[in-house]
Amino acid sequence: MRKNILFATFGLLALIMVTSCHKDNPISNVTIQNYTNTDIYGTLNGVSITIPYGGSRTYSARAGSIINGQLSGTGGTLSAPIGISLSWDLSTYYFPASGTEVIPIDVPESYFYLTIKNISPVAVKQVEVNSGLNGQTTDYVSVPNDGYVYGIGYYPAYSNSNLYITMTDNSYFSWSSLNLPFTADQVFAALLQ
Repeated sequence: MRKNILFATFGLLALIMVTSCHKDNPISNVTIQNYTNTDIYGTLNGVSITIPYGGSRTYSARAGSIINGQLSGTGGTLSAPIGISLSWDLSTYYFPASGTEVIPIDVPESYFYLTIKNISPVAVKQVEVNSGLNGQTTDYVSVPNDGYVYGIGYYPAYSNSNLYITMTDNSYFSWSSLNLPFTADQVFAALLQ
């Protein structure tokens, strides 16, 4: 009988210790909100995640736990990513003491997202961004003339960013200055008609 009381007392003490540890370190939440113009991918605490464009995901863990994660987004609704890849390091965030903390994922004003809507008589064959500037790119990409909006990708934003689009009949559209607003998640929407 003494043994049973001793084990019961030890078991109650262990239960009290575990309960008090959890009480001091409760479960809290982090919601990662995707404000970018594309889906973002990555890992969070070793688990692969996808957060769709405009969407969010909520994760739970003990308060004070570090968020170990890296996210990236390339952009584009075409078959292959075009432009540059952006990334976000989440390792500086911790789960809050209680409740839910929202972590916004934004694209800084030093980049812009390019979309093309083509209602011209022919398809696009080449896109040149920031010609003559640091970060100049030339992408050979086919954008059909079907009237849909296609996400092309992210590019460095400059006060003199420019855009040249060459069509399959060698005609072209050009913008010598995109007049970007220099805001987070900015988009330049090229309409070809």
